[in-house]
Parts: sequence; C-alpha cells; structure tokens
Amino acid sequence: MPNCPLRLTALRLPNGWCDCRSAHAVPVFALVAAASVVALLLTESGIRGTWPDFQHVLMTRWRFFLLFAVIFGVGGWWTARTWRKLWRAGRSQWERLVYDYGVRGSGFGTAVGLVAIITWLGWATDSAGLFGPMMTFGLLGGLFFGIPVALHLGYWWGSTFAALTGVEHDHSVELGEPPHLT
Repeated sequence: MPNCPLRLTALRLPNGWCDCRSAHAVPVFALVAAASVVALLLTESGIRGTWPDFQHVLMTRWRFFLLFAVIFGVGGWWTARTWRKLWRAGRSQWERLVYDYGVRGSGFGTAVGLVAIITWLGWATDSAGLFGPMMTFGLLGGLFFGIPVALHLGYWWGSTFAALTGVEHDHSVELGEPPHLT
C-alpha cells in the first residue's frame, strides 16, 4: 500500500491511482462548519476587543451560538457524507448516467450555481461590501447546504433519466458500490 500523509487510509484503485481518504473527514468537516459559523457570529457581534466584552457576548448569546453551531455542524456532516457517498465513477451504462452525468455533471453544475447565487445575494445585502457578514454567511450556507442538495438532485436527475430511457442495472458489472473518485 502506498504511503499517505496524516494517517489517511490508502487504497490502490484498479486504474493505478492512490485513493487517499481521511477516515475522519466527515466529523472534521462538521467541526470546521460549526467553528466557521461561530467565528463569523463572534466577529459580527459587536466585541470591541476587550476581554469583558467578549465574556459578556459569549455568556449572553451562547444559546444562539450553539444553535447555529449545531445547524452548520449538521450541514458540514451532510456535505462531507453526501460527497463521499455520491462522488463516484460509473462502471455500467446505468451508473454512468447516474454518477457521471447526473451527480458529477448536473449535480456539480447546480452546486456551483447555488453557491454563487447565494453568495451573490449575501453580497448584494451587504451593499456590495466584499466579504461582509451576509456574503460570508451566504457562502457558508451555500457550501454546507447547497452542495448536498444539488448532488442529491443530480442523483435523482440521473436515475430518473436512466429510468425514462429504459437503461437498467447491469448486475454482472455492478458488484458492490461504484469506485470513489479522488
């Protein structure tokens, strides 16, 4: 097995590529999402840079911070889990329609569009201020909620298109789950 840094699990794919994936990517991504939104809320909460102000804001608004940390933590978990579950390569005609054209084609295009539109709406709300609080909040919302919705929408589009065109599963090729893409 090839060596991968940072204790990543390594897997040699049939095409010779090394698939280095972190065994803890899903909880780490959830933690990053929760920490990002709490940091954004803290920077926009009116702290003037003194320790008493920081303590006052943290002690009076901890439920608000916790609520958003849980919501965005779930969003980060959902994004990482969806990416790991759906970002695959198709082996049969059905899997190519679903994963290659549905998830990686339509779903990824929709994800890019959603993140861009939500970020632009936040930018417009901030009166065109670059990386203002609403633009950053829109970017985080698009990343942690728009991407999984779009990838699932791409999966649905691909499987619906396969069903409408009469393409069926090929059980001689589709053994187990399709291979991951790195």
